[in-house]
Formats: sequence, C-alpha cells, structure tokens
Amino acid sequence: MSKIKSFFNQVITSKSHKTTMSKTNLYNLVSDDPVVKLDPSSPSIGRDLVFTGWPNFDKQLGGLRNGELVVVTGFSNMGKTTFMHNLIKQICVEKDYRTLFFSFQTTETDNLRYLVSSLGQIPYKTLWDDAPLDGKTEKAINTQLARIDKAQLYICNDELDEDTLCSTAEKHVGQYGIKAIFIDGFYNIKGACSAEYAQDQILRSLKSLAVRLDIPVVITHTYKSHDKANAMSELLSLHPKFNLSTYDPTFDAADVVLVLHRPDAFGMKEDLLGHNLCGTLVVGVEKNSHARQCELMMKYDFSTKSVWEV
Repeated sequence: MSKIKSFFNQVITSKSHKTTMSKTNLYNLVSDDPVVKLDPSSPSIGRDLVFTGWPNFDKQLGGLRNGELVVVTGFSNMGKTTFMHNLIKQICVEKDYRTLFFSFQTTETDNLRYLVSSLGQIPYKTLWDDAPLDGKTEKAINTQLARIDKAQLYICNDELDEDTLCSTAEKHVGQYGIKAIFIDGFYNIKGACSAEYAQDQILRSLKSLAVRLDIPVVITHTYKSHDKANAMSELLSLHPKFNLSTYDPTFDAADVVLVLHRPDAFGMKEDLLGHNLCGTLVVGVEKNSHARQCELMMKYDFSTKSVWEV
C-alpha cells in the first residue's frame, strides 16, 4: 500500500470522522407540542450568521443565515462540488463551525482528498498517484490531515430519502451542536429525479428543516434551462438567469440562489469591458432574501480543487 493511501485509511477510520448514522430512534428530538412561547430575554441578534471568511461574499450576502435554504446551482461541470468543498473548508476547518455534510456526489475518501488538496494547495493528482512522495509534499499532506482531523466535520454518504435525511440531520444537530448543513447532489436524494411536485416537496422539506433547526442548509442543484431555444445563449452569457415568467420550485423554495458559471469553459476569454475571464468563476446571486442581487467574481483552480476571492 502506498504512503498516501495509508494516510487516508488512517484518517477515514478515525472515530471523529467515521460517524455511524443510525436510522432508528431518529425522531426522539421532536416535541409533542409544536407551540412555544418566545423568550426575549436572550436575543440572538447579531449572532445568527455563519460567516465564510470570504470578505466580499460575506459582505454581499451577509453570511449564511440561520434558518435559510441556500441553493448552489449551475450547469454540469461548472464546479458546484468544488465550490461546496471550499465552503466547508472555509466554515468548518478555517472558522471551526461544526458541520454536517451529506455527500451524495463524492466518496468519503475523495472528500478527504478534495479538502487536503484545497487546504494545502497540493495538486489533486498527487493524492491519487502511487509514486513515492518527496519529503516536502509528505509533510504538507500530514499538516492538512491534522487540521482536518481536528475539525468537527461529520460526513454521511448513505443513500437517503427526504424523510431519513431530515431526521438524520435533526438527530446529529441535537447530538453534536451542528452549525451548518451541506448537501451535495440534490438529484441523488431518493425521489428527487421523479415528477416536479416531488422536487418541490423535497425542497420545501429542506427549507422547513433549516427553519426548525435554526441553521443554514446549503445544497447543490444542477441548473436546467427551461428555454431550449436560448440554451446556447445562456451558456455564452456571464451567468445563466432564471426565467421568472415560469414557476421554478428551486427558485421559489430557496432564500438564496447562487448560479455558478465558468465563462472560459465556453470560449469567453474576456467580458465586454475587456476583463480577463480565464480561470474566473462567476457566482451570480440570483435571489437574496436580505440583500441585493449581484455578481461575485471568484477564481478557481481545479488542479488543486480551489476556489477563492479575487
């Protein structure tokens, strides 16, 4: 077994990360009486935000707000999973928020590779190779593994339906004091690929979950153009826009909608003002319940699974 594989096996089997998600007794946190009296003695004003550590992102969005559903969408291969891992890196590893991650797109071992690569700016390919590592790279990997081992990150890779996902989240938020929930791969939730009404129901359940637990819930969702005739023009724009003339369950249920787009993937090398778009990730804020819509210009490097502010 190569050195790098032994590193991953060691951490993957660590008790602090290998969390067994029991599917029994998941409703023990639900009260018989849903009505409570508001207590104004200890208001949480000013303490109900999860900040990412990206200054412009936090300034424009106000951080990730408790009780809100945030949808990260975009066409396939736009970097949604990489963006999600970098959010987790910022929130859980850098800022020490306890985080629950439902990873329906990536294996547990690959999640670890993503984080090590992004945190240490270590080429992702290096973490797959069986070739011997030089001392500097091995030290860098060990440093990032130690940081991840210290972070309070709980990962679930099980195939779940809407009800089991929500009840599992409720249990672990109560048990571990989770401050943010991330769900990568909306269409891999059981039932999400069926009729539109089922997608609507799942999205609303996730919104209710965020309100009930009073923490932000962030999901990735593949954007699908409703206007086939203009699909190519959307691809060649700075970022796709939701068509508000038709009902869209994703847009309707979410409090914040972020549309990711890589213009250079479709040959757009510069914008109308001549700004270089190579390596640029455009984050279009299409909906924001508390602040304005805008475009955030970030940079990406898929070789190190990294996203950062310009």
